[in-house]
Amino acid sequence: MFDNYQNLPIMNKTVLVSGANGRISLASSLLLARQGAQVIMVCSNQERGQKNQNHVAQVTGQKPDLYLTDMCLPEEI
Repeated sequence: MFDNYQNLPIMNKTVLVSGANGRISLASSLLLARQGAQVIMVCSNQERGQKNQNHVAQVTGQKPDLYLTDMCLPEEI
């Protein structure tokens, strides 16, 4: 569908990245923020989530929102 992932049509869109305390989600958050999306990061570990949130903000100039929840627990979703 997209020949070049660098040109995703996500400018001014809001995207949610779950598992935001991991490396793959960090890379996804960076890519999405660089493309102009408003990123919402969701994770269960506050320390690692904030570390990734701050990294995205430092690299892209856009600080994503961070929500703490455990996606395995239905009552937290």
